Amino acid sequence: MFIETKTLAVSVAAALLTAAAPAATSPASTGVSSVQTWAGGYELNGRHSSISLRVAGSGETPSITANMLIKGVSDIALTDVSWKDGRFRGKLKEEDGIDSFDGRVTGNQIVGGITKGASHGPFRLIRLANVTDDQLRSLEGAYRGRDGTYLVERLWVGHWIVNMAEERSGAFRGIFPIGPDHFVAGPVLMTPTPVQWDLRFSRNSLTAKHAGKTDLARKVPLHSEDISFMSGDVRLAGTLVEPESPGPHPAIVFMHGSGAAPRQSNFGLGYWLAAQGFAVLKYDKRGSGQSGGDLTGIRYEQLGDDGAAAARWLNNRPEIDHKRIGFWGISEGGWTAPLAAARFKDAAFVIVASGGGLTPAAGELLDTEDQLKTDGRFTPAQIAEALNFQRLRDDYARSGHGWDAYAAALASAVKQPWWNYPSTDLYGWSKPDSAGWKMKAISYFYDPVPTLRALPCPILILFGALDTPAGVRANLAAIHDALAQNRKAQATFRVFPETSHNLFIASSGNENDLDDTTRFSPDYFPTITNWLLEQAGLAKRPSGSRIRRHFSSKGP
Repeated sequence: MFIETKTLAVSVAAALLTAAAPAATSPASTGVSSVQTWAGGYELNGRHSSISLRVAGSGETPSITANMLIKGVSDIALTDVSWKDGRFRGKLKEEDGIDSFDGRVTGNQIVGGITKGASHGPFRLIRLANVTDDQLRSLEGAYRGRDGTYLVERLWVGHWIVNMAEERSGAFRGIFPIGPDHFVAGPVLMTPTPVQWDLRFSRNSLTAKHAGKTDLARKVPLHSEDISFMSGDVRLAGTLVEPESPGPHPAIVFMHGSGAAPRQSNFGLGYWLAAQGFAVLKYDKRGSGQSGGDLTGIRYEQLGDDGAAAARWLNNRPEIDHKRIGFWGISEGGWTAPLAAARFKDAAFVIVASGGGLTPAAGELLDTEDQLKTDGRFTPAQIAEALNFQRLRDDYARSGHGWDAYAAALASAVKQPWWNYPSTDLYGWSKPDSAGWKMKAISYFYDPVPTLRALPCPILILFGALDTPAGVRANLAAIHDALAQNRKAQATFRVFPETSHNLFIASSGNENDLDDTTRFSPDYFPTITNWLLEQAGLAKRPSGSRIRRHFSSKGP
């Protein structure tokens, strides 16, 4: 799922591009003379969409590409581009029509209108500053302010960007550089305008201006160390974040979502836990970042082995409490974190969010139905045809039989408006011997039940109620049944209302609605923190935190 997409780890702030050039200081009136990145959004038919543009070349007809990854638009070239006399024009082709932009370039802003068919609306973009990956990394951490803690961490979306979460309120934003230490954020997740958050970083502090208030937040002192460890014959690289106290510290290994995934800890959750006394290990998934290996042909069991290897590395550190090492995982991590715990004999706990009870194939089928229904554009007959296609595709991938029925469904599917719908599995291959079939089957039919039955430690299971409601119910039932006779794996279940796959407050589970995201469930951080402190025997409320003890029952 998204930021985790339902099928691809991404990245919720995927349309936030770091800049390729310094911010402009004077009106662009005679064309473009350098590579630039602009970010913002537009409104059409009462719906907000975030967008970023990369402008390259020189003169009055530069090359411009657009990214709107929530809508499935990635590096698409604009046509009919004009950039002269302080005016920008261009057209972007989407599946539902052509967006025509016409705006005035004034200093670091472009303000104008967008037209699609008979619909019209405003758009606004700001020019971003050039900030290096090392500069972004230096900002990471927990900043304790007057009323809460700001968590800042990079997010990988094909390059590094920065996100900010506010622990107390659950507020969450991508933050955009307009200077080396100066960032802004807008009213929703991936749009910097109109500016509602003004963030200025110094070496050990963050000054945040929001809603007419100014908060000076001090950076929590934490020790950060780049490390590496072996998993079989593959060397994996990561970062260990620890309290500055001598320990011994309980520790948590952050597993990954699907696809390539460099080291990150769920939008700053790792830094929050480090500020509460935990050692946190986040590492580059094999084949990503500085880690060796390759994801091609990798099974979930092998990814579980990687997580267990990380825990064994922690087990050799003198400052780590060897009896209090556990795992965290969301989406794909809902399968791999329990696998890691089952492969590490001293596992003390595991947390899974938004997955882990069904086979990926069963979950994706439920996701497809929910995504098409909540989109609102598809008829019941179209949804039924899409689901039939996906079932036939899965049958052939699993068994190698039924090609003729699948091929007939494919011939029709490629002509349908739901074909290759973002965040679903509505795609397939046109040849029976395509390599894609074998790759699809490697983990797509993985059954998590045997691992859950053998789980050696307590488990916290989290879901957002809007994350495919039928899928949530099916996952909870499957996990509950699998753990029913497992005396070691005492289970705590929590479903957050009005919350999506990534545990964001939402109006539906449709991933197009991510453009309207503003915050996590306000119970997300307290729930995880309280449960972990209890598992680690540190239930005393830490200074400056807000812990609420209100878990759901021990069953779904």
